[in-house]
Amino acid sequence: MLQLIGLLTCEQLQKTEIILYWRYRMNTEKTFADRLKELRNIRNYTQEELGKITNISVQSIRRYEQGRLNEEPSAYNLLQLAKALDVTPEYLLIGDNNMTSYTEAIKRELKQLNDYGQISEIKETELIASEGFFRAQISFTQGEEFEMSGFEDVEHAYNRDFFSYNPNNGKFTFLRKSGTWEIYYSSKYNYIWVARMGDTAPTCFWLVGHGFTCAPVWNEAYNSGGWNLEDISQLGYIVPIGEQKYQTTVYLSNTHEWESFEIEIYSDLQWNKDKGMLLQEGSLSGDTDGIELSGSNGITSGDGFVPGYYRLTFDASQGVGKETLHIERLSD
Repeated sequence: MLQLIGLLTCEQLQKTEIILYWRYRMNTEKTFADRLKELRNIRNYTQEELGKITNISVQSIRRYEQGRLNEEPSAYNLLQLAKALDVTPEYLLIGDNNMTSYTEAIKRELKQLNDYGQISEIKETELIASEGFFRAQISFTQGEEFEMSGFEDVEHAYNRDFFSYNPNNGKFTFLRKSGTWEIYYSSKYNYIWVARMGDTAPTCFWLVGHGFTCAPVWNEAYNSGGWNLEDISQLGYIVPIGEQKYQTTVYLSNTHEWESFEIEIYSDLQWNKDKGMLLQEGSLSGDTDGIELSGSNGITSGDGFVPGYYRLTFDASQGVGKETLHIERLSD
């Protein structure tokens, strides 16, 4: 059974929710919840310790041990729990090691799969694999603390424009306006985009161009392409941070095949700029070495530019055509 982990894809992991197992479950006195709690206690793990070992949120483990049918684990979480507790997934789930029929069934269902990705959770919500991303719609309250789990390197993956991170307790704080937000996580880029693709100015602005990414670490895939209004990984959501002030944080690089970066600010994802922003001479301040205005009221790389991770803060309080942009270099 454990060998099957190499066959699972991000999308199919979602399709192999534990309901598949119920087709093959046997009548036993103890439930999955009973065995999970018993095995955890035998190994002297607290729920918090088991969560850290398996990279499963402690809230999920608590729900599993409550024994509700709809809180059975995903296939990936079952495998992680079984490994940590030194039992087979079959035993943990049904109390029996003989699940040949189940094993053959899942092999048939997944035999064409060759890409594996683990299940990620934000605020106890599993991200569902869809169209190249792990995705979810999650409601946040400004200032609330929450946990993330299942990410390869969450300290690099989290979105600096929407979340702050406390390394002492491993928790995140939501920084922006309360509401429901669209979450997109890419294991390829190891980054979490937060946006609402239907938003337009003045609710937000959009950064479009080439030679940039919102992730704090450059990926060579960005050395080509760009100017795509449909792919969130090619966009920057410029989020309000105060009265007529907006922010986005991006990695800028001139290693693109066009030997430059260039970004423009749009009021929607229809190539419109009617609500701003139009940068003019004198609009730029801060760490502007090697960064200059482009011919289309955006910014581009010039002589002396050094690639790096930059925070862009826009002030639109003076109206269209009078916006200012403060640039802060955060890291290489």
